[in-house]
Amino acid sequence: MSPERFSRSSRIGFGCASLGSRVGAKVGLAALNRAFDSGINWFDLAPSYGDGLAESIFSNFSRDRRPDIYISTKFGISPPQINVVTSALKPITRGIIKYTPSLRDAVAKVRPRAIKNHFTSDSIMEGIEQSLRRLHTDYVDVLALHDPSPQDLERDDLRIALKNILASGKARAIGIAGSLEAATSALRLDLPIDYVQVANNPLAPQVDPLAASMTAIGKKCHVITHSSFDGIQHIARFIELDPEVKALMLRHYNLPFEHSIRAALVDYSLLTNHSGIVLFSMFSQKNLEFNLRRLNSTPRLDIKSAFEIWRAKIAIGRDSARR
Repeated sequence: MSPERFSRSSRIGFGCASLGSRVGAKVGLAALNRAFDSGINWFDLAPSYGDGLAESIFSNFSRDRRPDIYISTKFGISPPQINVVTSALKPITRGIIKYTPSLRDAVAKVRPRAIKNHFTSDSIMEGIEQSLRRLHTDYVDVLALHDPSPQDLERDDLRIALKNILASGKARAIGIAGSLEAATSALRLDLPIDYVQVANNPLAPQVDPLAASMTAIGKKCHVITHSSFDGIQHIARFIELDPEVKALMLRHYNLPFEHSIRAALVDYSLLTNHSGIVLFSMFSQKNLEFNLRRLNSTPRLDIKSAFEIWRAKIAIGRDSARR
C-alpha cells in the first residue's frame, strides 16, 4: 500500500501538534533531534499546530536534513488568533501544567479555537505556499486536507487545485486527515488521494472499516493513524474492575499497571496498522524510548482480539448502567 517514493519512511511518525504551544521551541527541537537520531523520519505538521508556530519552529530542525526526512503538513484549519498577553504567558502556563498536570484540561478549555478554512482553489493554493515559506522548503512530501466535510470534497475547483499542486511538485502526494466518512467520500470521488490519516484506538477502531471501504471502492492508500491513547483512562478503569483481565495484562507485559496499559495500546496501534505509519507525540525521551521498545518487540498476546473482547464488555457495562 505504501507508495514506492516513501518506502524508506519509519513505521512510527512524530506528531508535532504541541510544538510551539504545550512544548516550547528549545525542548521541541531537542526532541525532534533525538527522534531523528533514533530512526524516526516521518514528521506530521499542520498550520494550526502549536498555535501557528509548529511549522516555523520545525524548519530550524528540518532545513539541514531535508533529503533525509518526510514532511506531511495540511490545509484546512488555521491557527487561533493569539494576543500578545496570551503569547507572553505561554512559558508560565507550561511550567504550571508541568507541575500540576490536572490543570491541563482546564487550560485547554479557555484556549482560543482554531479557525476552519474554506476548501476553495485559491485558498488551498495560498495555504500550501504559506506552509512552504514557514517550513523553508520548496516541497512537502504530503499535503493533507485537514478535517474536511464530505461536502467540501465535492468542489470541482478543489480537484483541479490538488492536481495543480501535484504537477507543480510543491507536494509529492495528497492526503486526507479527518473522519472516516470524509476519507471514504474522497476515495469515492476519485480525488488524487494517496494517504489517509484517521484516528485509531481500541474504543474507536478505524483501520478495518477504512480497509473495507478501500476494497469496495477499488482504491488503495497508505494509512496513517493517530490518537492511540484516546480513552486510556476509561480502558484502565475497566481493566482495574476485572481481576482476570488485569492479571492477564500484568502477566503478559510484566510492567507496572499504567505502563502495561500504554504498552498494550501501542501494540494495538502497530498491529492494526501493520503496513502504515503510527503517529505519536514523543517530546519526552521516556515516551520515545517506550514506543521504540514496543516497535521492536513481538507481542505474545493477541492484543487486537483481546481488545475486541474487552470493548464488548465495556459496551455491555455501559448498557447495564443506563438501565
